[in-house]
Amino acid sequence: MLAPGVIGTSKSCSFRLAADEIHIWNADQLPVRGLAEFLSADEVERASRIAMAEPRQSFLGARACLRYLLGRYTESDPLRLRFSYGPHGKPSLPGSGLEFSLTRSAGPVRIAVAAGRPLGIDVERIRPIGQMAQIARRFFTPGEAAALEDVPAEHRLEAFFRCWARKEAYLKATGAGLTGLASGPCGTGWDFVDLAAPCGYVAALAYACGAGPIGCEMAQAFRSFG
Repeated sequence: MLAPGVIGTSKSCSFRLAADEIHIWNADQLPVRGLAEFLSADEVERASRIAMAEPRQSFLGARACLRYLLGRYTESDPLRLRFSYGPHGKPSLPGSGLEFSLTRSAGPVRIAVAAGRPLGIDVERIRPIGQMAQIARRFFTPGEAAALEDVPAEHRLEAFFRCWARKEAYLKATGAGLTGLASGPCGTGWDFVDLAAPCGYVAALAYACGAGPIGCEMAQAFRSFG
């Protein structure tokens, strides 16, 4: 799980999803003011509980962008979209046939959307972490922890967060809580892709293989929001 595989990119823009497509949207520069009208009252209330201004604006912008995109995919009024939430907070849009995942990590915002294919996306900031080996032994599988120890010391921190991002993406895809960290992402039927990310960050996508794998160069698109 520590070896990266970077997907191809595309600048085409479409809100039609084929069964073998995953759309990944880059929403780093969020036009919060223009999208604020798409937010529901409960989202505004949730944001009001975030004390710091920058994380609060990030939450508002990301949620507004998610509503805007899902509204375009479903040809619906973004404000009228009604989300449901799983036991661990995984959002869904009943009746839409869409699977989606959002991640924001002190800057980078990514949104992944697919038609009926469970998926998860995660971005992590690479930062110093104490007791990395102990954390890996607790939350990684034995094989992952051993592979991490084999990585040269100068690359080990990035390798740790790459593996962590894949695990977080897997948990978002399955809707499992943190207790699933040590068991995933090793389950059969799942594939993982390392995504391009700004310097100092790593990003990963997890998706259910279904009838077959997604074609990385042709079927997965990296799309800029705008």
